[in-house]
Amino acid sequence: MNNKKIVTLITANLLLCSLTPIAVNAQTGEQTYQTQENNIIDANEILNRTGIDESIYTPSDQNSVDKIEAQTMPTQEQHDFYTSARSISNINQYIIDKNYGNPVIEQQIKNFTRFNYADGYGKPRGVVIHETANDNSTITGEINYMTQNWENAFVHTFVDKDRIIQIHPTENAVWGAGAKANPYFVQFELVREKTQENFYKSVNNDAYYAAYILKQYGITPVNAHNTGIGTVWSHDAVSRFLGGTNHTDPVGYFNKWGYNFNQFFELIQQKYNELTVPVYKVYYAKSTISLRSTPNWNSSIVTTIPEGASVSIDLNSKTSEQFYKVTYQGKTGWMKLDYFSSTSVLEDNYAKSTINLRKSATWDSEIAVTIPTGEKVSLNNTTLTNGFYKITFNNQTGWMKKEYFSSAPVLETYYAKDIVNLRKNAMWDSPISITIPAGERITLNNSTLTNGFYQITYNNTTGWMKKDYFADQPTIELLYAKNEIYTRESPSWDSPTSFSIPEGGQVSLNNTTPVNGFYKITYGNSTAWMKKDYFSNKAVLVDYTASSTVNLRKDASWDSPVVKVVPNNATVVVNVTSSSNDFYKINYDGQVGWMKLSYFQISQ
Repeated sequence: MNNKKIVTLITANLLLCSLTPIAVNAQTGEQTYQTQENNIIDANEILNRTGIDESIYTPSDQNSVDKIEAQTMPTQEQHDFYTSARSISNINQYIIDKNYGNPVIEQQIKNFTRFNYADGYGKPRGVVIHETANDNSTITGEINYMTQNWENAFVHTFVDKDRIIQIHPTENAVWGAGAKANPYFVQFELVREKTQENFYKSVNNDAYYAAYILKQYGITPVNAHNTGIGTVWSHDAVSRFLGGTNHTDPVGYFNKWGYNFNQFFELIQQKYNELTVPVYKVYYAKSTISLRSTPNWNSSIVTTIPEGASVSIDLNSKTSEQFYKVTYQGKTGWMKLDYFSSTSVLEDNYAKSTINLRKSATWDSEIAVTIPTGEKVSLNNTTLTNGFYKITFNNQTGWMKKEYFSSAPVLETYYAKDIVNLRKNAMWDSPISITIPAGERITLNNSTLTNGFYQITYNNTTGWMKKDYFADQPTIELLYAKNEIYTRESPSWDSPTSFSIPEGGQVSLNNTTPVNGFYKITYGNSTAWMKKDYFSNKAVLVDYTASSTVNLRKDASWDSPVVKVVPNNATVVVNVTSSSNDFYKINYDGQVGWMKLSYFQISQ
């Protein structure tokens, strides 16, 4: 015999601390809780509160009878805030002894209008208990009827002997108990049953759901049925203490089975005390998983979770069959914990060289797919079998040992700092494999370090060389001489002149060679040294067309003598780097002068 007892002594100063979720740890996925003073609501607070727009909490489609009911005034003063302490009722003890269990809360969310509670989104202050008042209905029939007539009234959830079906988010308020109560309560309907045993099963489920909601929102259960002060209200109490409705459920229906609301509240307390606080943690699917609607392999599939996807699991939801409540992308179902990993499942890896994946975890298995050097693959780190892991490449799956892959990209692009001779092997005295011109792009395999050398590929030819002969950024820049430039034989101004570069001439500058501010410059087939600021990274000489007859000036000023007249529509060459006083150096027919660009337009 189960000797669990419930004591329902409640005093006016009962403001218990409850656990309320405040955050989810982004790394561990564990939900954090803190204790807070429970804000028990009473009828006076509701009736005296100002600033509530009751039109929000009034159904949009009311007939004349509904409108009259909405004007109903409270009929009862508040009583003393006490209930007597007594032993648990025989009916509740019977329900406890039968150990009916608690059904899964199913979700069939409808597209009803959504509005917040008076205290804000996700902030109910308690629950209101309803019953359907229809001896011949079913839970699906009630849901279908409400779905068709929701503009007249709707609640959050329906409960019967077997099922709990939520149809509206409990984070939002509903139109279920009049404009006074609707801003504050989660509300649900108990479906009528035809036998006493089924009635017991249904109130067991209803009490569990009430306790679940209270626990979810950190609300302490306090019976408001007799006093109008508390967190658990009957629709009858709403009518008596708040008004706006004249319903008396579920009192009459409970009486039919020799039951009453105070006994029902005892059962809610029992369920509340049994419930554990959810502890959520992030897990990862070891493979593709079909989430079940109930903790049973034969139940319907809620959704399919891809391999490696992250989910949230309530570690306190384990059933006797070892199923846990799992949430993936807003959908909740059930699955066993060993189908998930507490650490990330899929890793990006890169082939160190050309690799043949096997169809199974053995060397003598057939080749499944060949992976080229450097290609990225997905490795499932929960699949270790005979030293092999399951690998996916281009939507094809096979098996291979992990040491054939690198966790970082293998192939990197580099640029030759100067002329480089690759070697056939990883040593200096090895024959030359290929010569790479300065600035050329190569591919370096960073998983091949041998004697300080790396495997290098250039123009489909592979050789070996040390990494410090290459730069990770382009080494050669194409630049243009801003004016005629005389280069130097060495990186110094007092070095002899090497050769001249004409104005606008294109050169190659090796940006890995700065010495005393000079860089190595190549023009044609000749190489010398010069400072970088004598060059432009854009073409210097650009063709323009005269918009009218233009007088070129000897210097960059209006009072300078005219040196050349440019006819209308004549083409000139402008040095676009030569701006001085907003004048530019312009060459027409071999004569150089100065003029503002506004007298010209760029040639098409």
